[in-house]
Amino acid sequence: MSYLKQPRAQLFITNALIAINVMIIASAAFMTPLWSNFVLQIGGNLQTAGIAVSIFSVVIGVFMCIAGRIEHHYQNDEWFMCFSQLIVFLSYTAYLWVHHPWQLYLVQVGLGIGGAFQTPVICAIYQRYFSQKESALFWSIWNGFFNIAIGAGALISSLLVAHFNYLIMFRSLSALAGICLLANILLMMHIRQVGLFEVLRLSRNSEAQ
Repeated sequence: MSYLKQPRAQLFITNALIAINVMIIASAAFMTPLWSNFVLQIGGNLQTAGIAVSIFSVVIGVFMCIAGRIEHHYQNDEWFMCFSQLIVFLSYTAYLWVHHPWQLYLVQVGLGIGGAFQTPVICAIYQRYFSQKESALFWSIWNGFFNIAIGAGALISSLLVAHFNYLIMFRSLSALAGICLLANILLMMHIRQVGLFEVLRLSRNSEAQ
């Protein structure tokens, strides 16, 4: 039995993906309780907040259809997982330099593109490591931690702003996204290296025969 088909390996990969997704969703939830106040601080208003949310939703919706076709064509989910998190990390870091509404709109575009590429591949990789009979169990755990992460992210960000300021909160957001990027790279390298070793081993066996 190959390593990736062993129950222990599949459990490790699914748990690692859940942990990574918790960091992704917690990061996304950082702005939830602070959104309106932050928009006011950069000279915006209710309309600015609505436009920014609309930009993110439209961009992620449009690009998700495009991303799905691209990812299907190249069949390299692990690479796209890391690429998308890099975009998200850079977009969150860009919040440190947002001082005007138009800059916020650009960040929302970046986050939308990153999220569009990330959502299909993380789900595709996750469901690869459990059987159809286990799908209800594994997706319930996934969605349970998804909602816990939303609450944790919102609470952490509100505490950071209440006791410090937005600068500290955005630095923490960037750091969390950076940790998530590193975790993504390590896990995807782990998966791909195992796959590469298996291919090399099978090639040698074929030549020997």
